[in-house]
Amino acid sequence: NDFVVGIDMLENYCWGDVADLTAIPVQGSFGSPAQFEWKKIVRNNDGNLTEIPVGSNSPAYTTETLTGDQIMLVRVISSEGCLEQRRDTINVYPQIGPYLIRDDHPFFSDSDLIAFRIDNIPNNPPDSTVISVLAGTEYPVQVRTQSASTDLSYAWDVPYFTPQDNKNSTLLIPSGGYESALTGTIVNQITGKEEQYIPMTCHVTSPFGCKETINLKARILDKIRMANVFSPNGDGINDLWRVPYADIFPNLEITIVNRWGAVVWSARASDASAGWDGKNKNGKDLPIGTYYYVISFNVPGSNHWKPISGSVTIVR
Repeated sequence: NDFVVGIDMLENYCWGDVADLTAIPVQGSFGSPAQFEWKKIVRNNDGNLTEIPVGSNSPAYTTETLTGDQIMLVRVISSEGCLEQRRDTINVYPQIGPYLIRDDHPFFSDSDLIAFRIDNIPNNPPDSTVISVLAGTEYPVQVRTQSASTDLSYAWDVPYFTPQDNKNSTLLIPSGGYESALTGTIVNQITGKEEQYIPMTCHVTSPFGCKETINLKARILDKIRMANVFSPNGDGINDLWRVPYADIFPNLEITIVNRWGAVVWSARASDASAGWDGKNKNGKDLPIGTYYYVISFNVPGSNHWKPISGSVTIVR
């Protein structure tokens, strides 16, 4: 019962695919029943090759997710007891690896890494796909890739990117009119409340037809609501008066005045983001009472985020 075994598979696969492999007789026949043994071959740190059994006694085998070329071996024992084997390489195109650099895009917030977790499970790692977008604000966006190929195509699936088909674009969500796009829901682990977001996906395609994506969950901030009372008494509860999501306002400025209009505290940038502890600019506790603030967001590319003012009361 002479036969020659082959492995039926595609010529090439994309990074992240799985390969459906089938042992086939390219000459003769396996007969029935035949026995099949699949193995993947890996190179050890010492440079030697090791055969690792995979699959089951079946002519078909589906690989794990492919992250590089993979050598496969199939041994077939025919119904007549003859043994033949075939070793072949699964060829995998390099990973495209699209990504955004967090530090280059101010809609990424450290606060979101604290508030949102993967799959909404509290003990899971932070959900780094959550972004906080200020309505009416332009954000330059640059998609980078691990692949060195320059012949890639890009496509954002929402109309808030201009252009939608370039690695360099501008994200702008106008104030109002975006509500119907808020189709996703995530749980804020700090407040315990559900929040809506706009799903955003950038599809990056290689010349070989391989596709990889960047997926974002865009929370939209249309206004900031400030607390009007806090109690800086050192008990660890409500001791600081902060601007929510202050870390996405890198040029934030806060000025606090008393009822006579005298400035008692002011801060900008990271000092403003850290919040006010109820002390004056000399570090001494201010008396209980009502104070008045002016907050300047200083958001480049936006006419929406004008300064706001109001009052806040210190209680102890």
